[in-house]
Formats: sequence, C-alpha cells, structure tokens
Amino acid sequence: LMYKSREAAQVRVIYQAAAQGSTMLASEIPWGTMDDEVFRKDDNCTSEYNSSVKYSQLTCNVIVPRDMKPPLLVYYGVGPFYQNVVTYIKSEVPKELRGMKVSRAAREEKCLNTESREKNGKDIVPCGMKAISLFNDTLELHHKDGYQIEINKEGVAWSSDVQRYQNPDDYLTRSNTMWLYELFPDVVDRLEGVKNEAFAS
Repeated sequence: LMYKSREAAQVRVIYQAAAQGSTMLASEIPWGTMDDEVFRKDDNCTSEYNSSVKYSQLTCNVIVPRDMKPPLLVYYGVGPFYQNVVTYIKSEVPKELRGMKVSRAAREEKCLNTESREKNGKDIVPCGMKAISLFNDTLELHHKDGYQIEINKEGVAWSSDVQRYQNPDDYLTRSNTMWLYELFPDVVDRLEGVKNEAFAS
C-alpha cells in the first residue's frame, strides 16, 4: 500500500487553513502524502482583491514534484466538520428539493435561521444551509508556459443525487423568490437550478 501511495503523484495546495491553523488531520494531509506534495498559502500564493467584482483572486505557483499522467483528478476538500454537521444536514425541506411547493410553516420548521430562508425580502428556494453555503471558489490550472488547462466539471455528482433534486413547476416565474443561480451566479446556471452538479454533490 505504501509503495502504491508513493507511486501515485499528487499536488495538495492548502490555501485556507482552519481557524486554529494547519493540522495533520487526514482531511488536510492524508496518510502517505509526501512532504514535497504539500504547498501552503503563505509560501506559494499571492492574493489580489478585485474591487469591481468584490472577490479576491489567489494565485498559487507550485512545481509538480514528479510526472503526472492524464487524466488528472482535480478536487477540493472542505473540513474538518464537527459540531455543526447535524444542523447542516437537517437544514433543508426534502419535498422542496424534489420540486414540491411547501408551506411557510414547513420551511420555518426545517430551515431555522431566517438567513437560510430569506434574502432582501425574497424567499430563498430551496431554503436551508446547503443552499446558502454552496462552495463557490473557482479553480483554474495553468501550464508553466501560460496556457490554461481545461477542467471538465461534468460527472462530479452521483447521478442519483442529481435525479432526486427537481426544480418546481413554476421555476423562474414564481414571484418574490430568489433562486440558486441568483445566489451563486458564477456556479449555478440559470436553467439548471437544483440540477446543478456542484449543488447536488
């Protein structure tokens, strides 16, 4: 197992450590990871704030320690999660995620925080912590020669998860409603809604 781990090539960029600082938890440094495969923000990245779109762009320059053969798997990890994971999982209305219209009382019972149900006087549909905390960092890879390496973002969610989520019949036409694509315009396509793979995963 250790031999196979050494044989596999990876690059792990830790660009935002936990509040308590970097750890050796498996969510950050899996067993078998080589020292030259881990790159941290302070040593390898520069940040630039873009005031026109109000987000920060982080550029990390790393040297891949050994050859990588395509196809390459590109993914992000968020962790560790402890005390709030149950609250996060329960903060949704399953029927609403399946495209059914639900009562205000049902939304208030399941999506306890007002911030997870409403924004700017509009109902967030679907409601819940998952709907308002979608990971929206955008990852790009560039070759050392400058050209961008295309990342295929299809197939990142189980098809069963995508299938169980449905947009309601009055999707895009319901009044006083804020949809996922309005919350995360850079991640969720207007026509996809809850069928978006980033959301379903």
